[in-house]
Amino acid sequence: MNHPTFRLIGLAMCLILLAGCGGGEASVIRDVVRPAKIHTVQIGVPTVSLEYPGQIEAKLDASLAFEINGRVVSLPVQNGDLVKTGDLLAKLDPRDYEASFNSAQASLTEAELALERNRTLITKNAATQAALESTESAYETALADLDVARKRLEETELRAPFDGVIARILIDDFANITAKEDIMILQDVSLLEAEANISETIWAKGKKGDDIASINAFLNPEISLTTIPGVFFPAPITEMAMAADPESRTFAVTFTFVPPETLNISPGMTAKVRITAPLIQGAPSDAAYIPASSVGYDPEGMAFVWKVDDESMAVSKVLVEPGEILDDGILVQGPLRDGDRIVSSGVALLSVGEVVKEWNN
Repeated sequence: MNHPTFRLIGLAMCLILLAGCGGGEASVIRDVVRPAKIHTVQIGVPTVSLEYPGQIEAKLDASLAFEINGRVVSLPVQNGDLVKTGDLLAKLDPRDYEASFNSAQASLTEAELALERNRTLITKNAATQAALESTESAYETALADLDVARKRLEETELRAPFDGVIARILIDDFANITAKEDIMILQDVSLLEAEANISETIWAKGKKGDDIASINAFLNPEISLTTIPGVFFPAPITEMAMAADPESRTFAVTFTFVPPETLNISPGMTAKVRITAPLIQGAPSDAAYIPASSVGYDPEGMAFVWKVDDESMAVSKVLVEPGEILDDGILVQGPLRDGDRIVSSGVALLSVGEVVKEWNN
């Protein structure tokens, strides 16, 4: 067994075995590919779109009434008529009010003559100061009575206080009506609105103290008709309730819009209000919202992500600056670009240059 030939054979076998063992370990290291979830980076904060039901109403809506009692003798408008400011909408029988006006006018003329007569007499010391003052008082009373009678006569005519459409007539022709009784509804349909109830979850995402302009820029409110789905147009917020409804825990928000000329939109129609808001308000434009599980921390406390090379699938460490955390995501800034792929699971188990394989569960 100590023959040189046997020793050479044994040495050769050992070398072969050692070479085989060494090569196997190297092969195992090279062949290890760790499965990992991979996330594709998109620069910018994602948005969330929510829709709420609402009903369209006229921004300016008025119930019109006479200020006096009387019988309607003229009703020159119909439901749906477009009217201009000052147009005659209804008229009461004016005869009694004309008579009162004429009587008041005659009383004023008489009081004016008496006043002039006493003024002339007092210059001649033929009338007392008390008599003059009495006729002055009577004249002022007659003047006031004439103003009242004139106003009452004018109030026999009901005229449009603004441009609009006759939404509904509430009385019949020749009806006897009383003062303050609603006669018709006039609406300005050049500007419409819809009220929706916004959940407190979305409400809480806004910044305290924001003005209406900032809130509109954040929520990007739009509206569409239920009968024409998918066609949205801008409807900025004009009013907001600052206290939640105690039962629904929602906030009443009013959206106002100018109806497009191509659409026939009327009060009473149902609508959908849509708001599209970023998940995080005021986020930097170069930030990326990525899964929180993508971020690791080195011994120095520096945040990083593993960026995956598209060809070799090897990972490299990229330092990032972590920001706000929301749900299961985190906002980061750093040298990341749209389309970069990063590991989003098991980041603590990886090392520089390690090869990964995308794993989808």
